[in-house]
Amino acid sequence: MAELPSGWVALGESREWQRILTSRLSKTGKRFYVLYFVAILLLMWIARWAFDVFGPVPVLVVLGLLVLAAVIVAVYAMTRSPRSEVNFDTGQVRVRGNTLPFDHITEAVYLPVAHNDRVDAFLSLDTHGMPVITVCLRSTHLPELTPHERMLVAEILRRSSVEIPQSKRGRTNVYYDPDGKYEWMRHPNHLSREDAIEYVLHTPKSGEAWRTPPPKKSIWIDEN
Repeated sequence: MAELPSGWVALGESREWQRILTSRLSKTGKRFYVLYFVAILLLMWIARWAFDVFGPVPVLVVLGLLVLAAVIVAVYAMTRSPRSEVNFDTGQVRVRGNTLPFDHITEAVYLPVAHNDRVDAFLSLDTHGMPVITVCLRSTHLPELTPHERMLVAEILRRSSVEIPQSKRGRTNVYYDPDGKYEWMRHPNHLSREDAIEYVLHTPKSGEAWRTPPPKKSIWIDEN
């Protein structure tokens, strides 16, 4: 493995606003564009009414101020979007001013963003359902992790406490699945620590996550 960096370093992360704006067919993306379209129609209706009542000059001034305010808010949101920093010397991650050890990361969640002809792939490292680090593994719009960054994320996962969440053990699943071996079926987007490491280091071209490496195409072909 390559030498780990010293001190606090930022990963090549995907920020929330980037995922929203590029997820055209995701639920979040659809809601965003529907609200955007409704807001534009409402603004046009208000502007037409104001033109008739107040005249063009006041309306243009107000519209200019609104556009300026929107630009300022957008720039501020982009620059202030939280990024995580990691320190391999101390085994800690720092996000939103809070610092926690790597072993406090308990979940690795696969986040697919479907498009017409592809699936953009993200992996979120969470603690008790709260995102800590979100990385882009496959995308045609956003920068993907470099091979070196993938090694760093894999090292974070090795030091983490990631596992498949365990649901409350009812009478039925205790009887048929006493060890929780198939608990992943209740949490299809969660990966075990081993599967998450494999997925980060060898992300398939499709972007779809797998839980174990796919079988060989032929028993006569050694693909290792």
